[in-house]
Amino acid sequence: RTKLDHQLKELHVSRNTKYAPKARKQELKETLTKQVNMRHHLADRTGRLKNRCQKLKVAVEVAGIYQEKPAENHSLSDMILMALTSQTLGFAFKGMSGQRDTPFSFEDDDPNKEKEAEMLLEYIDKFHELFDAGDYQEAAIHAANSPKGILRTPETMAKFKNVGTEALLAYCEALMSSVSALSHLPSAEVCLECVRCALSQHRLDLVTHWIAQNSLQLTEEIANALCEYAEQNPLSGPVCLALAQ
Repeated sequence: RTKLDHQLKELHVSRNTKYAPKARKQELKETLTKQVNMRHHLADRTGRLKNRCQKLKVAVEVAGIYQEKPAENHSLSDMILMALTSQTLGFAFKGMSGQRDTPFSFEDDDPNKEKEAEMLLEYIDKFHELFDAGDYQEAAIHAANSPKGILRTPETMAKFKNVGTEALLAYCEALMSSVSALSHLPSAEVCLECVRCALSQHRLDLVTHWIAQNSLQLTEEIANALCEYAEQNPLSGPVCLALAQ
């Protein structure tokens, strides 16, 4: 009898620890399937986020190089697109002295770069928020002081130009006012557009101030614009011709 009692006790223990009802087995199987699917979903999401971080790192690095030495005939967005396509700095900045033709180190998960990239995206989102709300003055100041010059581009200027001359002039003034603080001149194309915008509003005083503050890249095109303005406005001729020289 003692032996039977012992076997009965073992059966009770086995039933509770080693075996489960058929319904419970199905329930566990469904739970396992859900967990496997969730794991696949999280792995896919992690891959997408990692890819996004990699692209952000590229954008930040290209923006930094572009700020130091803008590429001729290419906008910042063009350079970022080429870098993302080729995955090399050298291809995107071919012909620019001092640049290397080496792949981006996508595996270098530098948290500082990721944080910087996120900050850039937030800064750009804030600009669009101000612009879409019609607060062009604040949007202009925000863009002109953008980190790494990410919004100091012909594309941004075109957005203000599409709104109207008043909005464009606000951007031009903000851009020129930021030069001394950032120690970086806008591109020759942007400088010319700023001069033309100011002259179209008969704000020769602005152009004079910008030149005095060394805020412009002085080019032959700017000199021609001043000469044309002098012809149309004889009273301002002497000042224009002096600036054009």
